[in-house]
Amino acid sequence: PIFLGSHFMIDFLGFLIDQDWILSRVALKLAVQHLHTRFIFIGLQERYEESSCILSHILNEYAVFGITKQRSKAHLKLHKMIESRTNHRTNTHEIIRQLSPDVLQRARRAEFLDVQLYRVAENLFEMQLESFPHCRNVSVAQR
Repeated sequence: PIFLGSHFMIDFLGFLIDQDWILSRVALKLAVQHLHTRFIFIGLQERYEESSCILSHILNEYAVFGITKQRSKAHLKLHKMIESRTNHRTNTHEIIRQLSPDVLQRARRAEFLDVQLYRVAENLFEMQLESFPHCRNVSVAQR
């Protein structure tokens, strides 16, 4: 049996979304709704330090179900989160050159949806940052 969460089903749904503009818009609308309703935290890679600051605050101050917990000896330390960041990216340009024209075309069509979703995530991140103003422009040097 094929389960909804299987790789085949995900690939198949991705193919359908790539082929149909209406499905693409529905998928985007659903993804935006999920950003608003299913995430307690949104971080941005290019704003890693600020994202880490917000996340460490959320994890240190709030337990599951919104009950405030006491800080423990093992609470997350922002400077350790930031300093431990490692970039594991490979040579992207080399990989792109190896892709078939069909795959590149599908990626470019999907990129439009990604950009739209990313703009929503950026706006939500900025709203989230307003709740943690001490995290704005934070850096490793400010530990």
